[in-house]
Amino acid sequence: GYWSIRGLGAPLTMMLCAAKTPFSLYLYDIVEDGESWTSEYFAAKTGYIEDYSQPLWNLPFCVNNTEKKVLTQTNAIFNHIG
Repeated sequence: GYWSIRGLGAPLTMMLCAAKTPFSLYLYDIVEDGESWTSEYFAAKTGYIEDYSQPLWNLPFCVNNTEKKVLTQTNAIFNHIG
């Protein structure tokens, strides 16, 4: 999962496509809510933390359902995919 900002999550997506690895991509928008900002990610984050017992959940994230691993740092995800 990543913010829906063009280009920033592209290298991770390209690596998964090049490896012909099936994946689901979750993109989150930040929207103005009156005088503040909000995102569906903030609501989903709590559920992710509980479901995967990963208290340091952040974007970008990569969930390996086969190994039940969660990675939340860009370089850690690069290393895992590579």
